[in-house]
Parts: sequence; structure tokens; C-alpha cells
Amino acid sequence: MNAISFYRMAFEGKPRKAVERYVGDEYIQHNPSVRDGKEGFINYFEQMHLLLCIMNGGLILAGKLATLLDFPLQIDYLHATRYRGETRGAELNWLAYPRERIKGRDILLVDDILDEGNTLAAVKAYCIEQGAKSVYTAVLADKKHARRLPGISADCAGLQLEDKFVFGSGLDYKGYLRNVAGIYAIDESALSEQP
Repeated sequence: MNAISFYRMAFEGKPRKAVERYVGDEYIQHNPSVRDGKEGFINYFEQMHLLLCIMNGGLILAGKLATLLDFPLQIDYLHATRYRGETRGAELNWLAYPRERIKGRDILLVDDILDEGNTLAAVKAYCIEQGAKSVYTAVLADKKHARRLPGISADCAGLQLEDKFVFGSGLDYKGYLRNVAGIYAIDESALSEQP
């Protein structure tokens, strides 16, 4: 029970308190990425970043990106959507909030596309309200047009797209086709048809 309590306290953002309560004079670390000793453990947990996947679109990019990041990292998700199976966005609907601690942490938000910017702006504002130390954004695609909210941009974008409705690699068409390898544009006349 002590080991579980120790790691729970550390993951909840209290690594120094966990070390004070559960660790003796010496602490030998078994993770090769972390220094031996109490301070090595504390530093590791204090610097642990949080990758937040914006569901459902960010799922594929988040999965691929996470394997390329070589620093301490936790992964969580949130589900905030404006589309709900449609091709035009509406009010932002929060279906799930993150479960991991945001306060005091560096956050990497991952989503499929930066279009008008409503979802990314709202989620970033939420993270800041929750006390994030910093919030960075990564999107697979950055759609270029004049409808973007002022001041909204991604810190990292895989590619830039023309102003067309696209699907594949996490992007959907009416809730379908996220799993298609590649990114494809839909003919404008098809946007009013059913899948």
C-alpha cells in the first residue's frame, strides 16, 4: 500500500511530500531517465508534462506524436466538440474534461485541425484557467482562410491546407472516415449528402 500511496501522491503533483513521507535516507532510481536520490525523483515529477488529446480528432496525431517525445510525459484527453457529426460547427459542447492535474504543468494540446479556432481557443483558455504553467498547441493541419478567430494560431502544424472540407488521419466526415490513411478533400456538392 505504501508504494501505491507514494506514486499516487507524486502523480497528483506532490512529489516532495511523497518523498518526505515514504522515502528513507537513500533513494535508488530504477528508471534510467531519472537521477538517483530524492531530488532526482522530485525533479522528474515536477517537470512531467501533460499531453492532452482533444477527442476524437486528435487521437491519431496524439498517438503518433507521443511515441516521438523523449521527456517525462503523462497522456490524458478531453472531449470538446462543435461538430457532433455535422459539417458545420455549432456551440462548443464539453463531453469530457481531463482527469489529470493541469495546475502548474506544461500542457501540450493536440488536435486534428485548426480551422476557425473556436475549439482550440476554448480548450487553451480552460487550461490557463486551471492554472497551467504553459500551454502549447499542435495540430495535424492548419486550414488557411479569413474566418479564423483573431490571435489564434498553433505552435506546431504538420501541414497547411486550402479552405476545403477534408477527412482522414483523424479528420472526419460526418463522424466517419477518421481512420483513412492520408488526407482527402470532399467535393463541395457532397457536403449536403448523407454518408
